[in-house]
Amino acid sequence: MSEPILYTSPVPEQAPSKKAALLALLMDLQVHTNLECMDAGGARAGARLLELRREGWCIETHFVETRRGRYSYQLHSKNQGEHVLNELGKCKRCGEQVSPF
Repeated sequence: MSEPILYTSPVPEQAPSKKAALLALLMDLQVHTNLECMDAGGARAGARLLELRREGWCIETHFVETRRGRYSYQLHSKNQGEHVLNELGKCKRCGEQVSPF
């Protein structure tokens, strides 16, 4: 019996993750609507924003009634973990409670 023929295909280049695409959009430090975020981060852009916040990114949410969406988001620093804290340890921009530890 002859050996089976194995077919292989080239490894496709991996597309950037939805979270990475969303972070790349926000890196210009401009305000982006929820629909712009969904274009970059997919239908679960809110979940991707939560993941980024849990990783330490300071992302502020604005409620804005516009034709293209109700919320907008803005990254405040290109440096992960950089927050502007009030005396209670809460970020003045995104409202995140930041642990002093």
